Amino acid sequence: MTLWGEASPLIAADPVVRYFAARRLALDSFSATLRCHPKLTYWHTLNNRPMALGDFPAMLALITDHAGRWVGLHRTYLTDDGRKAAVVHPETGEALPTKKMMAIHPGACTGAAVRLGEPSPDGLLAV
Repeated sequence: MTLWGEASPLIAADPVVRYFAARRLALDSFSATLRCHPKLTYWHTLNNRPMALGDFPAMLALITDHAGRWVGLHRTYLTDDGRKAAVVHPETGEALPTKKMMAIHPGACTGAAVRLGEPSPDGLLAV
């Protein structure tokens, strides 16, 4: 959970909040399952060798199992103004994924979710 500890709870000026706003997703309050990492290194493995391809602001989201236990972390690499980061393959120039997931062990995230809130009293759940 080192990355989680390096990240901060969301505030209005964060790239993460700008990311949601650009998608017309207004948040009345910020979920405790989301944080903003100010400068997260994007790692890519090329020819069995890990390479750092840059540092980006990132949205971190806790992934929990059905019992609410932490089982992983979802990372979305962003720009300062809240767009998805442009990360390119160093040899082909091809765009690399801006979203990555890490699990505490293989298969740990099966059936798990990022819970942004509780269902409303009338049973509605935002997905």
